[in-house]
Amino acid sequence: MIVQAGRGVGGGVGGITLLPHRLARVFVPTWGDAEFAKIDRQLAEAVRLGLLAKKPDRPVYTRV
Repeated sequence: MIVQAGRGVGGGVGGITLLPHRLARVFVPTWGDAEFAKIDRQLAEAVRLGLLAKKPDRPVYTRV
């Protein structure tokens, strides 16, 4: 499904692919130590850039 800004649902040129379709290509189905380390590095970078005042006190993910 494609959505164009100001034009409703459509499949024309310039359409914006809806989020679930985009996310499926980005996120891995299985999470492990490498993925958790990437999240931790992203949080550290956000603190370095001033986007976050500090890293969260608790993990932002849960291992099962």
